[in-house]
Amino acid sequence: MIHIANAPVSWGIFEFEGTAQQYTYQQVMDQIAATGYTGMESGPWGFLPTDTDLMLSELAARKLSLLSAFVPCNFADAAALDGRGLRRAGGR
Repeated sequence: MIHIANAPVSWGIFEFEGTAQQYTYQQVMDQIAATGYTGMESGPWGFLPTDTDLMLSELAARKLSLLSAFVPCNFADAAALDGRGLRRAGGR
């Protein structure tokens, strides 16, 4: 059996100005589960619950698995790495 997943970005979360306010994480998770997906990506930081117990409960209630995470970072801009715990190659 093949299991498939989806992500909040499919609902326009993060991609388009103002869309994050149109959908709650509960709506997105409900719709992901209702359409038959068995897993999901986290979407932009803070869209889904950051509390581990709450997130696990929300996933379990919908029989979903969290499969990946999304962290936007402009790697072409060294200043974009500051404050994210990321370092450029070579530790510079």
